[in-house]
Parts: sequence; C-alpha cells; structure tokens
Amino acid sequence: MLVKNNGFKAQSTLVGLVAVFIMILFYSQIYDTIEPMISEAVGITDPATGAILSILPLIVIVAIFLYLIYTIVPGGTTKR
Repeated sequence: MLVKNNGFKAQSTLVGLVAVFIMILFYSQIYDTIEPMISEAVGITDPATGAILSILPLIVIVAIFLYLIYTIVPGGTTKR
C-alpha cells in the first residue's frame, strides 16, 4: 500500500478497522443474502459442493469492502 504520509494514514487505518468490524458484525446477514444467489447462479444444490462454494461470498464481500475503503478514504488509490 503506497500511501504518502500526509496525515491520512492513521485515518485510513481507522476506517479500515471500522469497516472490518462492521463486516464481521453483518457477515452472517450479508452471507444469508448472497449465498443463495451464488449457488443458484452456479446451479448447485448438492451440499458438499455448496460447502466449497460457501467461501465465495466471503471473497466477494471482502473485495467489495476493500474497494470501498480504497475509493472513499482520502489518501487511498484515487486521486483528488
């Protein structure tokens, strides 16, 4: 992470921690919403393969949160 030390480093770390905390809090809720969509889209009803696929929503959620953190937080990857 290439962040120039312009006073936003601590802030972006804080926002990251808060986002992770929120993500952990709402993970089961988000998971219950996303998981059926993914398994339906892939067309899998077998529980064994469903267990392997259960990691996909986690990856999707983490990716979304990381994207949001990097685009919203000043000193992130976006130029202002």
